[in-house]
Amino acid sequence: MTSPWGHVGYLKCGSHAQAADWDGNGTVDEVFGVTGNRHIWHDWKNAGKWVEMPNSGRADDTYDWGWSHSGTRRAIDVKVGSSQVWRSEFYSSKWHAWTRVA
Repeated sequence: MTSPWGHVGYLKCGSHAQAADWDGNGTVDEVFGVTGNRHIWHDWKNAGKWVEMPNSGRADDTYDWGWSHSGTRRAIDVKVGSSQVWRSEFYSSKWHAWTRVA
């Protein structure tokens, strides 16, 4: 897949990218995807390329994203196997450890 900023990345077969609009203005601010080796990557305007997410997360697909309207927190959810959902949250200027939410 090609991100909105022209950076090419390769998704795991059958997986989907999640395009997050963190400020709610109708434009994509960050894109997430899972590669063939189950690593989770993301790309954003100033990244210059796809970058692996911190904290060694592994997944089979992206699942959902969300943000607080105050702008203080962001979250990306990924699917592991057929039913587990794990989340990483961004606050205090960094992505935090993956935690199971379902």
